[in-house]
Amino acid sequence: MPGWRLGFCTTDCGTFVLNLGDLIPRWTNGLYKSNSHRVRNLYSNGKSRYSIPFFYGPSYFKQIDALSGTIQRGELSSYTSCTAGEYMEEMYQHSFV
Repeated sequence: MPGWRLGFCTTDCGTFVLNLGDLIPRWTNGLYKSNSHRVRNLYSNGKSRYSIPFFYGPSYFKQIDALSGTIQRGELSSYTSCTAGEYMEEMYQHSFV
């Protein structure tokens, strides 16, 4: 994406790394961003590395709105309200059309 650059995540032994999902910006009214990511084993000198993806999402009909406390008094949400299903359909349209 324009203006984005790939960054590397360095960790200490035993560190747990978590990538936030694509609904995070909507739930936090843009406070937290979802990052584009991929896992590559560049610096292990051939040692094994484990990456276990786990994907979880709300019900198709779950209403998605900014969480309370993420919109200041008098401020409007940065995102329109939608269901999780509507959001996924929009993402598919942007990705596969």
